[in-house]
Amino acid sequence: MENTNAVCRLSCNLIHSSAVLKSNSAKIELYVFYSINSKMQSFAGI
Repeated sequence: MENTNAVCRLSCNLIHSSAVLKSNSAKIELYVFYSINSKMQSFAGI
């Protein structure tokens, strides 16, 4: 019983950390997109 608990905890941690990584990279992509977009708009004089 102890063994399955450890395995479950490990897989839960892996799932959680990969989800956190995915959301962080999505935030970074959004930030980069918005900063490039605003730079292009100011460059174009909009």
